[in-house]
Amino acid sequence: MKGEKSISSYLIKRFCGGVAISFIIIFVATFQYVKNDMVKIKEESVTRLVEDANDNLLSDINNMFSTAKAIAADSRVYTAKTTFKEKKKILEEYAKTLEINSIGYITTDGQLKSTDGFESSISDREYFKNMMNGKTYISNPSFNTETNQQIIFIGVPLYENGTVSGAITCTFDSSYLSDLITDLKYMGSGEASIISGDGVTIASLDMEQVHNQYNVIEAAKEDASLKESADVYQSILDGESGNVELDGNVLFYKEVENTNGWTMVFKINKSDFAKEVNGLYKLFIIFGTLGVLLVILITVYLGNKLGKRLIKLKGKLEELEQGNFNIELDQKELEKKDEIGVIYKSVDSTVKAIKDTLISVKNIMATLSAQMEVLEETSNTLETSTKLVSTSLSEITTGNSEQSKEIYNINIEMENFNVNIEKVDTNIGNVASIASETNEKLESGKQDMQNLQQTFESFNENFNKFNEVIQNMNQSITSISSITSTIGEIASQTNLLSLNASIEAARAGEVGRGFSVVAQEIGQLAEQSEKSVSEIGSVVSHVFNDGQQLIHSTELMNEQMSKQRNTIVDTLESFGKLSEDIEAILPQISNISAISNENIVTSKNIGCSIENANAISEELAATTQSVAETSESFGLSSQNVSEASEKILALSKELEVLLKKFIVE
Repeated sequence: MKGEKSISSYLIKRFCGGVAISFIIIFVATFQYVKNDMVKIKEESVTRLVEDANDNLLSDINNMFSTAKAIAADSRVYTAKTTFKEKKKILEEYAKTLEINSIGYITTDGQLKSTDGFESSISDREYFKNMMNGKTYISNPSFNTETNQQIIFIGVPLYENGTVSGAITCTFDSSYLSDLITDLKYMGSGEASIISGDGVTIASLDMEQVHNQYNVIEAAKEDASLKESADVYQSILDGESGNVELDGNVLFYKEVENTNGWTMVFKINKSDFAKEVNGLYKLFIIFGTLGVLLVILITVYLGNKLGKRLIKLKGKLEELEQGNFNIELDQKELEKKDEIGVIYKSVDSTVKAIKDTLISVKNIMATLSAQMEVLEETSNTLETSTKLVSTSLSEITTGNSEQSKEIYNINIEMENFNVNIEKVDTNIGNVASIASETNEKLESGKQDMQNLQQTFESFNENFNKFNEVIQNMNQSITSISSITSTIGEIASQTNLLSLNASIEAARAGEVGRGFSVVAQEIGQLAEQSEKSVSEIGSVVSHVFNDGQQLIHSTELMNEQMSKQRNTIVDTLESFGKLSEDIEAILPQISNISAISNENIVTSKNIGCSIENANAISEELAATTQSVAETSESFGLSSQNVSEASEKILALSKELEVLLKKFIVE
């Protein structure tokens, strides 16, 4: 039919589109993953290649150091007992046997003498100082202008009795460095080089750069176009290992250990990394295209087959549309377990259900017509009975309303009564709380008074001791007074003695003049002593009088303290009696509070009962009113039922006419 779309073509378009999009997404994701994985594997392989070459170079360098250390371990070389002439002969034998270009002997003062006749003072060289401190040395490769040969120096210290006694340097042919990197390839691609710690090329396939000691970092200072290369090589020298990109190439590098910062660099073009990736890309496209075409062919075949089955089902549904429910569906389709088979089963079940329903409806309509007549008679009888019930319910409703009002008034009075009881209970609780707090404060006050009594007793005891000390002090002062009197008498006697001595000295004349001076000094001291004794006596007298007043004051204080002690004892007895009275009152208050709480509960229960009675009364009134209204409605409904039954009879006849259009038998 024109304007209709085939479901098979719809499925083919949608499915093929989905397959194509899925293929593109999977292809891109898989290709990117494989590409990254292959690049990663290649990077790891090249890194391993560089590390292996680096290990080989390090092994050669270590062999050189081992050779030099073996020579240095010869006692004939390091001992100071042999002359250089003897040492030179020994070193020449080593050089010939071990294929060393030359061996130099260095004294502790920096004098270098070599087996090839070269002599020089190197005391100011840094590597000499390092060897004298027990360190080894390796030089950067350089060209011997006489032999046009690339050489390298290995230096090790000499030890005698644990002390550095000199050093030796071994000159090796280092042209093998370029030979080492010549065969360094990754799958036939790439080239390697070795640069020193300051950027000088010391091994390369381009021997001209090695001869000229080419340094890209230094060259960039004069040629700005080399700045990017210089920056990259500087970053290589700053790192230990890794890879960087430069001018479409990938540079893998690793620092050589036990050297002056040598770094092995392997350069490979990025396009060499993509050879296998490009082949893989083509392979993906070929197999992907074939896969999509195969899926499309299978989809078209299955879509056409599916379309034929659905067209057959469509024909059966068109028969149902015409009202024919006696159709028979294909048994093979009903036995299939796919989605269309399930649809066939659903349609078959639906047709049978509708067919049975139509037959049942016809039978029900016949029965319904007969019952409608009986229903009409019943509704008339029901209408008469409903009017009688409505009148009785109206009288009951009036009585329930009056009863509800009385219960409501009682409920209000009970609520007021509850409020008064709750106030009494609150006041009783407050009294109980106050009494309890008062009892606690009395106990605290009683404890404080007991502490005060103890403190007072302690103070009284200390005060008595103080009184005894004052009395003892007065006795001591009395003793001092008698002592000062004695001193005064001695001073008077001394003064008299001094006067007599002066008289005798005057009689003696010149002989007694010195004694006269002494007598005068003694007289002056006696007068001063009398004066001091007089002053001391005055002070002692004042102190004694003050002590007597202090003793009198302490006696008065003792009398006051005795009275206060009696007052404290009386107060403690009052606190005890008051606390006992309050403890006797507290249980009575608790009993009153408990009774008040019971009254509140009882009052609330009565209130709840009244509220329930009021609610029941109101509910009964409302129910009665509702029943009355329902009764009236029921009467109206009876009339409606009668009218509806007439309409249903008419509709049932119309429905019988419509059912005749369906073919079910």
